[in-house]
Amino acid sequence: MNNQLNKQTNDQFQDYVLLRADSLRLMVLRSQVLSIAHIQDRRQADNLLITDQDDLRDRIDIPSQGFVSLSQTLDIMPQIPKNRFVQTTWKLVPHIVWCWSEVRLMNHIDLQETPIALCLKTSHMPVSGITMLSDEQHAFTCHTDALLAYVLAKTTEEGKS
Repeated sequence: MNNQLNKQTNDQFQDYVLLRADSLRLMVLRSQVLSIAHIQDRRQADNLLITDQDDLRDRIDIPSQGFVSLSQTLDIMPQIPKNRFVQTTWKLVPHIVWCWSEVRLMNHIDLQETPIALCLKTSHMPVSGITMLSDEQHAFTCHTDALLAYVLAKTTEEGKS
């Protein structure tokens, strides 16, 4: 009986990764992230830069390596900002490199997620909820597949704002 209680208690604790793009903070499950590293070669990243949804879609389909930097509104940026020095790859698309201002491992935590209110949620919104971090900052919870689908679905007009 006690072992069963411990298993139930441990099941609510999971490993997450905090992905930060300036003021945007996203929490994804650690199991969805393939790798985390510093950007070693900025010139290579700039040469393999993905600048729009069509380029991202093409590199997913081929597949070929590319670097993506998202704005705080989840638009693909036309360059990698100087403050983006950490990269991740995702199991979903392991050849696409995502550039972030900060990446933090959040091991074995009981994430207290508040769902996004239905009146605020759109059908394509990639985030499922919001959580408070230990430093009293908020982060949106999401899955990498929903985030990728959202970025691919954004129109070019939204990207030019």
